[in-house]
Amino acid sequence: MYLEKEKVRFTPFQPGVAEPLLFEYHSGWDQAHLVSWLERNIYDETLLTDEKAAFLNKAVDWRL
Repeated sequence: MYLEKEKVRFTPFQPGVAEPLLFEYHSGWDQAHLVSWLERNIYDETLLTDEKAAFLNKAVDWRL
C-alpha cells in the first residue's frame, strides 16, 4: 500500500506467491478489531482517519 498523488494505492500480490502465507492464516480477530488495529498502526499524517479506516475496512472485507 502506498500514496500516489494524494490517493491510497496498493499493488496486488502475484497470484500464488504470497496468498498461501497471508490469507490462510486465521488469528481469531473479527473484522472490526483487525481494521482498528491496522488503522492505529499504519502511520500517515496526510490521510484522514475516517478515510483510512474506510479503505482498510473495504480491503479487509474483500478477503473475508
